[in-house]
Parts: sequence; C-alpha cells; structure tokens
Amino acid sequence: MTAVLGTRLHRPKYTMAELVGVWFMAGFTFAGFFSLPISGRIPMILVSMIGVSSLFFYTKEQLGRIRLSVPVMLLTAWICLSYLWSISPWRTLVGLQYYVVVTIAMICVVSVMSVELVVKGLLRGFYGTIVVTWLSLVLEPGKTLVDDNGYRSIHGWFFHKNSMAPYMVMAIAFIIPLEQREKVRKWMVFLAGALIVGSLSATGLIALVLVAGFDYLARHLVDADRARRTTMVVGAIAASMGIAYAVTTYLPQIVGVYGKDATLSGRTDIWASVWRAFEQRPMLGYGLDAAFQGPSKLINVFYTEIGFVPTHSHNGLLDVAISGGLVAVVLTVWVFLAVFRDSWRYSVLGVPFARAMFVVTAMFLVMSVTESTMGWPNMILIFMFRIVLLRWKAGEVPAR
Repeated sequence: MTAVLGTRLHRPKYTMAELVGVWFMAGFTFAGFFSLPISGRIPMILVSMIGVSSLFFYTKEQLGRIRLSVPVMLLTAWICLSYLWSISPWRTLVGLQYYVVVTIAMICVVSVMSVELVVKGLLRGFYGTIVVTWLSLVLEPGKTLVDDNGYRSIHGWFFHKNSMAPYMVMAIAFIIPLEQREKVRKWMVFLAGALIVGSLSATGLIALVLVAGFDYLARHLVDADRARRTTMVVGAIAASMGIAYAVTTYLPQIVGVYGKDATLSGRTDIWASVWRAFEQRPMLGYGLDAAFQGPSKLINVFYTEIGFVPTHSHNGLLDVAISGGLVAVVLTVWVFLAVFRDSWRYSVLGVPFARAMFVVTAMFLVMSVTESTMGWPNMILIFMFRIVLLRWKAGEVPAR
C-alpha cells in the first residue's frame, strides 16, 4: 500500500516491558551463540541484565503469568548444584554466570510477552548476526575466511565453522515459516545459505538437509488426513532406518568423500574415553563445563587416551552426562522430548512458530549423535520453546 504524502505510517506502540523484552530476545539470539569477535561472556552478561531489568516494568498481573516448568527448573537447579562437586569450580562458576541468569530472564520474558513479539525479537537477532557475519568477512578477511588449520572456509567471528554453519541453518529454519515479508525472507535465506556453503562444513550441510526434510514433513502434514500422516511418519522412520543402516555399513566410503576416516575425525576415540570417565562418576558427573578444562587429572587422562584434549564430547548425551551425570541426562531428555512432542502437535495444526520449533528441535536431536547440540546455549532455546508450548496448552490461541 502506498503512503500518502504528508501522512505518518502507523507504528504499534509498545510498553517499556515489551520493548525491553524484544531487545532481550534479539540480544540473546545475536550474542548468545558466540558470534562476536570479543569474549562471549561479556555481551551475554549485558543481555542477561537487559532481560532481568524487564521485570521492573511488569505489573503484578504479568508477574503472576510467569510459567514454571518442572523439568526446566529441576535441570537449572541441578546444574547450579554441580558447582559443589565440580572438578574445576572456577570454570563451572563462569558457566553459571553465563547461562543461569539468562535462563531465568528467558523464562520470565517469554512467559509474559506476546508470542508475536518473541518471534520479532528472535528474527531481529538472526538478521543482525547474518549481517555482522558478512561484515566480518570485509573487516577481518584474514581471520574470518581461514580456519584454525589454515584451510579457506568461512567462519566469520564465530569460534569455528561448525558453530557458524549450524547457526545459519537454525536461522533459516526460523526465517522461512515466520518472516512474512517476501523480499526480506528471500534475501536473508540467500545470505545465510551462502555462508553455509562457504563454510565447507559437512556438519552444516547435513544440518541443512535435515532442516529441509523436517520442514517438508511438517508443511505437508498440515493438509494430510490421519491415514496419510501415519503413512508419512512410518515412511520417514523407515527411510531414517535405511539411511542409518547404509551409513553404518558403508561408513568408511562415505566419510572418505570428505577426506575423513571411520573414526569421524577422532570422535569414536573421544566417545570411548569420555564414556570411561563417565563410568567413574555416573550420578553426579564432573560439573558444568568442568570436564574439559584443566588443570585436572581428568585432562591428563584424556590426553593420554586420545592424544589431545577435546573441547567437548562431540555427542549431546555424553556432554550432558559428563557435566551433570544421569540426573542431568534424564531431565534433558524429558525437556527435549516434551518440546518435540508438543511442537509436532501444533505444527500439524498449521502453527508457523510450532513448525519452526519442531524443525529446530528435531535438528538438535539428530545432530546430537556427533555434535554437542543438547547443552547450553541451545538448551536455553529449548527452554523458550517449552514455555511457549505451555502457554498454548493452557488455552492461549497460537497465531496461524
């Protein structure tokens, strides 16, 4: 619609709580995944402060709407308690400063703010990260176009290409169903997709294929009857089993295409060593972010058994287990499966945000086999999904 000369475009007026909430969501999506060239802890502390400050603008009625999810609260409390038995207390304390405050802020903001504004904040954060990542290629090409091994591959200001590429895939999973402006949607998907291809990340490309498959399934289930839905789900499961069998049988040949071996770049050695360490402390684990940070005897064990000290387990459940033991594993699986189930139900009903939640959660679950996608900061995103789904289950009508 063309604006008449001399008239003002109508813009919605937001309360201070809503404005602060939107910028908190944007800040978390922008700074929470280590996309900046400076220490991630500093901007995330600022983002946490923004989120907590929004509480001062809430009315009593809004404060009463804050939703508490049992597994979310138990898992957060358990991770905090892990400081008591952590083998590297200083590192656990740093992790708690980074994650816990922003988790509490996320629960409060998403409980009170409209889902439409939650989406608006998320998209702003994704767009900002995409633009800044492209800007990094111009400002510091020597650092952002070459990885740690000297190979030419885009990673921007992210720590690693395998951090940047999955993030861009996640951005695409949100942008496609949620962005209503066609030009913006096409440009942002193109820019994010170009970064994924330029990263030369097998992890990112696999994630992109997963997102495309899950999104296709979610979109086509909306118009399907029960019989067709059953057929599609059974077909998807059968296809997954076939792919799993083929990958298991022809693993050396498949990974050879990427110049890798059957150990998946040493992942199998890492899994074996981490599992042996987990067996020593199965109930409690070693503390949040503590297992792979020295000095400690465990670091020496990893170095002796693997030949180097990994930064994480390269497996979602193993990473959770080594940090918080079986208790953390049970609570994490509880939250993930609850979000997966409920987002599936609402995506079948044609809810765009549920479709994005389902696709991203499914991507995290599948990728957790070889990457640590079930921990923080991804876990904070899953907490957000959980709160939104609880609101819908309580009777709030989702936008379609």
